[in-house]
Amino acid sequence: MNNVSNVTTGKPRIGGAVYRAPKGTPLPISVREALNPAFVSMGYISEDGVTNSNAIESSEQKAWGGDTVLTLQTGKTDTFQMKFLETKNVNVLKTVYGQDNVSGNLETGLVIRANSQEPEAGAWIIDMILRDNSAKRIVIPEGKITALGDIVYTDGEATGYDATITALPYSGYEGDTHRELLQNIDEITSPSLAAMAGTDSIYNTLVSTLQADVTIADNAIEGTLYKQTSGDIIAVDGAGHYIALKVNNNDYDVTSVKVGVSPSATEPVEVDANGQAAVKVTNPESQSIVILSSDGIRTKRDYYALTDLTLED
Repeated sequence: MNNVSNVTTGKPRIGGAVYRAPKGTPLPISVREALNPAFVSMGYISEDGVTNSNAIESSEQKAWGGDTVLTLQTGKTDTFQMKFLETKNVNVLKTVYGQDNVSGNLETGLVIRANSQEPEAGAWIIDMILRDNSAKRIVIPEGKITALGDIVYTDGEATGYDATITALPYSGYEGDTHRELLQNIDEITSPSLAAMAGTDSIYNTLVSTLQADVTIADNAIEGTLYKQTSGDIIAVDGAGHYIALKVNNNDYDVTSVKVGVSPSATEPVEVDANGQAAVKVTNPESQSIVILSSDGIRTKRDYYALTDLTLED
C-alpha cells in the first residue's frame, strides 16, 4: 500500500551535518550515538546539499546479428558530492589541501600550499533530519576526495570548495563502501524551569544573595536580581546580575541541556548534575532566557521573557 509518510526530504542536523576523522577512527552504529571526538565539523555546506551517486559500469555481450544477449557489471563507483562554504575553516582546508599543506592559524597567519600531494583518505559522517521525525546518518569508513571543482572568487557568490568524495570498500563492513542508519525519533519535550531555592548555593554563592521572589509562569520570569561584585560567581561572566535556575529534564532522550541569555555575547552554559545553572542578565527589556535541549540530533529552544525582572544595585 502507498504511504506518503515514507516520502521525505533531507536537511542538515542542527549544529553540523558533515564530519571527518582520520581513517580507522571508531565508527558509530546508530543515529543517536555520540561521535568519536576525532570527528571534526566541515561547517556549512551549500544549499545544494549532498549528492550521492552510485554509478554502475557495465558491458554488453552481443550475438551475431547485433542482439544484446548479456549485460555484465564491470564496476560500481560510490561518490558523494558537496560544496564546503567555510573556506577559512582550518579543518576544511586540511581536508582539501592535505594535513601537511596547511600550517598556522588565522590569528597569526595561515599558509596553504597547493601541490600534487595526494589527499588523505578519512572517515566521513553525514547527519540529516528527515520529515516526520526521522534521522538519517551516512557512515563512510574510508572516503577520499577524488575531484575538486573550480574555486570561484566573486562578490556575487560565496567562495567554496566543490568536492567529490569517493567511498572505498571497507573490510570492516564486509566490503561495503558506506552504510546508512535510519531511525524514527520523537519530538523533544520542553523541560520545566524553576528558580533555585534561596538556601541553595551555586559557584559557592548563596542563591538568596543573588535573587529574591523569582517566579516563572507562562514562559515569563519575574523577581529581583542583586548585583554581584565579588566571589566565585563573577568568574562566570564578570560583575553583574546573575539569575540561578533549575531545569528539570522531562525527556530521557535529551543528552544535553544548556541555559543562556539571548541576545548575549556569552555562550549558553551546560547545567550541572542537578540541572542547575546561573547566567548573567544585563537588560531584561531586550533579553530572554533560552533553554537549549539536545538529543544529539536536534536542538529545541524554549524562551522566557524577562520584562518583569528588576535589577538592583
